[in-house]
Amino acid sequence: MKTGLTIAVRVLISGALLWLLFRDHSLSSQILPHLGTMAREWHWALGGIACAGASLGFSAWRWWVVLKPQVAAIQFGEVLEATIVAAFFNITSLGTLGGDAYRLLAIQRRHPGMAAQAGMSIIVDHLAGMFGMSLLFFGFGLAALHQWPSFAPRVQSMLGGFAVFLVVGSVLMILSILSLSPRFIAFVGRFAPRLASFPFVQKMSHTFDPLWNSWRSALVAVWISIGVILTFFLAFYCALRAVGGEAPVLPVLIAMPIVDVATALPISVSGLGVREKTFETLMSSLVALPHALSVSASLAGWLFNVCWGLVGGLLFTFRRPVATEVQNAELGAAR
Repeated sequence: MKTGLTIAVRVLISGALLWLLFRDHSLSSQILPHLGTMAREWHWALGGIACAGASLGFSAWRWWVVLKPQVAAIQFGEVLEATIVAAFFNITSLGTLGGDAYRLLAIQRRHPGMAAQAGMSIIVDHLAGMFGMSLLFFGFGLAALHQWPSFAPRVQSMLGGFAVFLVVGSVLMILSILSLSPRFIAFVGRFAPRLASFPFVQKMSHTFDPLWNSWRSALVAVWISIGVILTFFLAFYCALRAVGGEAPVLPVLIAMPIVDVATALPISVSGLGVREKTFETLMSSLVALPHALSVSASLAGWLFNVCWGLVGGLLFTFRRPVATEVQNAELGAAR
């Protein structure tokens, strides 16, 4: 009942936002003509699809880097396939949860008994993405610092608030990870043995324990995140050019971190409506981009990622059954 209500609320929110957007900017007379421009600006559309694909490739690489120390037998091809198929579940489910669930099951199917390690790698994968987002956002901010006085007050408030969100979020994540380190738990155990022996604390400490043995991989994953995020953002810049818009690339790169985080909030279906409204608000304020053009560009960027999600759907539908390592070992023994 609760799950059904949550789904209904998200569908309602996405539907309401899209209705408001298409009421203010006619779908037939404004949005669709802009989207139709992609046929003429096909080279920008192909560039956007390529950037979205490159982002998936970087995502697979990042996950493989943090998964390899936990599952030594894992191959990059397995991780790449699981990442592309996960993109299908991301666009057909209510968020990244569907994709993460598939990634976990894909590793468990190929490498039985490694579910905990796969789950840990997915957590680290997301953490690396958060830190990579912070590095890029503040880098873009420094590059555009001279333009700060020209930004509208509401844009300054949004950018400033988002900067605070990233700093506070990053600090809290670092403190949370440090507080679950074996050394810190042992230190707390000297003064509060009951707290240190609490089942939840022990479970979380055990879950994060592999991170301390592969911290170099986690740092590499943060740097790979720059490639993941930058190519993802550039897909939306290509989308803007594909629908006939023109704007400097830097404002798009400044706006996209906020758009991406807003889209990830569990309040809509695949971010539909939330993404378009946030992108419209920021781009109209940063570069005075026409509202209908901003909405069209956001939808085009989403469609570029949908293309790769459909590729993942085809892989999921027509992939060959994969024997697990245990089955392979049994076959080898029988021979």
